[in-house]
Amino acid sequence: MLFNRLIILFLLFVLAIIVDGNNEQNPNTIKQSTTTTTNNNSSDVCSKLCSCIDYDTGVNRHPNKFVDCSRRRLTKVPIAKTIPVNIQHLDLSMNNLTVVEKFEKFEKLNRLSLAINGLHQIDNFAFEQLPKLENLDLSYNELEEIPATLFEGLDELQSLNLSNNLLKYLPKELFKSNGYLHELNLAHNRINFIQPDLFSPLSELQILSLANNHFYSIASGLFHRLEKLEILDLSGNNLHSVPTNALYLLKRLQFIDLSENPIHTLNAASFNQLTSLRELTLNKMPDLVRIEKQTFSTLKNLERLNIEDNPHLSTIDENAFMGMFNRQSITIKYVSLRRNLLSRLSEKTLPFCNLTQLDLRQNPWNCDCNIRWMHYCHGSTEFEKDIKCSTPEPYSGQELVAIEPKNFRCKNNQYNETRYLFFLSLFFMTGLFISIIMLIFREKIIQLYGKRHHTNEGSIYYVRAQSEQLE
Repeated sequence: MLFNRLIILFLLFVLAIIVDGNNEQNPNTIKQSTTTTTNNNSSDVCSKLCSCIDYDTGVNRHPNKFVDCSRRRLTKVPIAKTIPVNIQHLDLSMNNLTVVEKFEKFEKLNRLSLAINGLHQIDNFAFEQLPKLENLDLSYNELEEIPATLFEGLDELQSLNLSNNLLKYLPKELFKSNGYLHELNLAHNRINFIQPDLFSPLSELQILSLANNHFYSIASGLFHRLEKLEILDLSGNNLHSVPTNALYLLKRLQFIDLSENPIHTLNAASFNQLTSLRELTLNKMPDLVRIEKQTFSTLKNLERLNIEDNPHLSTIDENAFMGMFNRQSITIKYVSLRRNLLSRLSEKTLPFCNLTQLDLRQNPWNCDCNIRWMHYCHGSTEFEKDIKCSTPEPYSGQELVAIEPKNFRCKNNQYNETRYLFFLSLFFMTGLFISIIMLIFREKIIQLYGKRHHTNEGSIYYVRAQSEQLE
């Protein structure tokens, strides 16, 4: 045993001599190592813990602008002296940070991610010393509440992501310092009410997501200061009707998503005055049954309409788009009615065959005369495949394009034709019967007519004679 240990020690000693000899022969190695240490004298994070990337590839004037500390199992934010002074982007996502205290001063930091950390507490003024911060991501954490002063001092903040937390309430003064905010994501929280003045300071806001919260209604004045809002996501809430009184104030609104809300019926009041709207999404609405007359009439600039995966939607009134277009002008180009419960769709509803893209697949179509027009609207993949007949029985399961147009018949038409032929035959038979009766009893009729004529002449003579005697 002792002999083996002596051999190991000897080998280590020889190896050390060899390494020292190489270092003496290559003084540049020592010089290079020293230089590296000098460059990273205040950035231990870059050399030991995180990845530091220069945005300006090949330029060394401003190195280490992006510090990637994601997936490092961090439990605390690295201290400032270990991070490059000129950092612009710091990624601390996917770590084990549960509490965030006040950040030390970073004059140039404009992008910070604390996503996917399990955060449940943030200091009141955590970001106060990050004056240039433009993008802040706090998504996928466990925040139940946030301090009213959390975003104070972030005058240049443009994008804020608070989605996928446990927020139930937002302080009224939360955004008072964020007048330049362009995008706000509050999706996948537990919010059921927002005070009407919460968004008032956000005059530059263009994108807002309130998806997958617990809203039963939207206050009529909630959006009254959002003059530049273009994209609004209200999907996945508990809205039983379209919040028209709140939406009509959004004069620049171009996109709205109302999917996954328990709305039963859409009517003329639903989208009233939303004349700037270009895209509307109404997917996966569990209670939607019908779309009534003039529902989309005021949407004169609508280009895309998505109505998909509504398991009970069986009726779209043929006048649902009445007034929205005319023969000379139509803006709508894309319509998807895929995976609903539609069995018929009137050709008068829209100029379907003139659309750029139309998807009618996976509906239980009743292949009668009312959908004969679909046979002539080929030209896109959506029409070539998967438009199948559910009824009548002879065509069940067959693709619509495989059936001859002449075979698309309506029961009502057949009934009307049968009824017409019945009455025509009845009329003819009645006339024939009367003619036969008259031929059979021709002599008796003539005699009866002559007798009545003679009696009438006597009556006239008697009246005249009585009149002359009276005179």
